[in-house]
Amino acid sequence: MGIRRLQFLERDSKPLSDGAPWYEFLETTDSDVDASISWDGLFVRKISVFAAALESTRKIWSFPELPNLNPWNIHNVHGNRRLNHVKLDAKVRGLIVCCSRGNANGIYGFTGISKAFESFVELMNQRAQNSQTYWIYFPINNGELITAAWIRKFKDCNSLAWPPALAFKTSLGRDVIFGTHPPIDLNHVYEYQPLVKDGDGAISGIVHNGLDPESKRITEIGVTCNPGCQVEAPGQEPQFGHYKCPEIRGRSTSITTWYMTKAPLEGLYKVRVCRDLKKPHRPCIGLLLYYTKERVESLGQVRWDRDLTYDVLAPINLEIGNINGKDYIKGVQRDTACTQLDSEVGVWQKIPQHGTLVWWFGNLGDKVALYNDPVS
Repeated sequence: MGIRRLQFLERDSKPLSDGAPWYEFLETTDSDVDASISWDGLFVRKISVFAAALESTRKIWSFPELPNLNPWNIHNVHGNRRLNHVKLDAKVRGLIVCCSRGNANGIYGFTGISKAFESFVELMNQRAQNSQTYWIYFPINNGELITAAWIRKFKDCNSLAWPPALAFKTSLGRDVIFGTHPPIDLNHVYEYQPLVKDGDGAISGIVHNGLDPESKRITEIGVTCNPGCQVEAPGQEPQFGHYKCPEIRGRSTSITTWYMTKAPLEGLYKVRVCRDLKKPHRPCIGLLLYYTKERVESLGQVRWDRDLTYDVLAPINLEIGNINGKDYIKGVQRDTACTQLDSEVGVWQKIPQHGTLVWWFGNLGDKVALYNDPVS
């Protein structure tokens, strides 16, 4: 509602956290400055500082400490924006990205069920209004580093018209894109802008404007890096195009219809089923996959605000159901537990123990596909 406190800092000192949702930084090397205070009779709304050495861009952050950013680490930043800093410390078990209408709305570093997590989910549902939300969960394994990041964007197009999608690659060879997957024949209209250069170090955080009260979607996004943790050079841009998306029908648009997640099947020993018990047909909306090498992957929509209490040992079968003309995953059982592969309401699909399982989801339902990709 207004400014609650001022802190005067030396160049290398750190501000104190006082529980405020946002912190604005005004940096100057000039000790002789003039200031203008905007007051509405109840709250101090704004303080403007005038000095020759003052940086022109206002910095408003969710955390009382300026992250270390190189110019190439961030995409499409303008002044007067509130930026959230998602730190990727040892407590973070994975990243949650909420999407709607083909846009990423918010990013959260998941450390467990908490009041902060519940507040994030509530905020994302409010921002989506009456639009369907889709959730991407990307687990981060013990010792795994995020080594490279890109922005996928339309060529020669303003980010406000078509917001960017963030893509990652990790030290385990995993990659992910937090956005929709268009048909293969549209790959030529996209380009990937690297956010890190050789020598930046491992990615230590994400900055974005998705939690800005004036933002309805993420249009400004970047990464922070740890130069003290050097990693292999990013190399070539990620390749997502060889997975063919399902049919797009009706009034659905080709670039915003399908989201895609993928996971290897080699070494899989169990899955944890995510069910949406709030829907009458109680669909399986995602899977957490656990491997013999203590690695975790996710497929579909793994939502920590839904039911995650049912484990199934590999090998598994998936039951494909259909409701209102849209396929969905009705059930998951261990292969030996399925006495018949056909049922009255669905079809059982055997999942092998090699290759890659791809799970598509969106407003046209859920689809799974198998690929004989080499083991990463």
